[in-house]
Amino acid sequence: ADPAPYWTAIAEVVVPRIPEAAYGAPPPDLSGVGPICPLLDGATVGGILDVEIGRVEGDDVGCTYTTPDSTIMSDGFVTVNVRYDRGGLALIRSAFPDGETLQVDGRDAWWSSSITILWVDRGGDDTTTVQFVMSADDAATLEHAVAIVQALDAAGGRSEEHTSELQ
Repeated sequence: ADPAPYWTAIAEVVVPRIPEAAYGAPPPDLSGVGPICPLLDGATVGGILDVEIGRVEGDDVGCTYTTPDSTIMSDGFVTVNVRYDRGGLALIRSAFPDGETLQVDGRDAWWSSSITILWVDRGGDDTTTVQFVMSADDAATLEHAVAIVQALDAAGGRSEEHTSELQ
C-alpha cells in the first residue's frame, strides 16, 4: 500500500496540533468551529475513551480531540481526529487495502488497524472518518471509533445538513 496518503494526513492533522509549549503561546479556542465540534464535545469523546481531553480544535471538515499536553495516557490515546471526507469507500479500500469491511449501524465501513482509522459510509462519496494517533490497542480502538461515530450520529451528525457542508 502506498503510505503517501497516510503521511499527508499526519502532516495535515497532527503537525498543526503540536503542544502549546512547542510554540510558546496558547492556541486559539477552536472548540466550536466546524461541523463536528459543536455536535461532539470533548467531554463526550473523553467519556467514550475514559480519558481527559485537554484540547478540542475544529476546522472546516472535522474536530481534533487531544489529551492534555499530548501526554500518552495509559491505554495509548493522544489524539483523535473525527471528520467528514469526500472520496467514498472504494477509493479508501484501494488506498488502504490492508483493512477490513465492517458494518456500523447498518452502514458499510472500512477499518485499517495498521493506521487506526475507521471510515464509515455517509452515502454518495462521503465518509465519516475517525483517526487515532498513538493508540496502543487495536481492538479497543475500533470499539472506541464505532462509539464515537454512533455518538456523532446521535447528536445529528448523520443529517443531510452536515453532509452538504463538505466542499
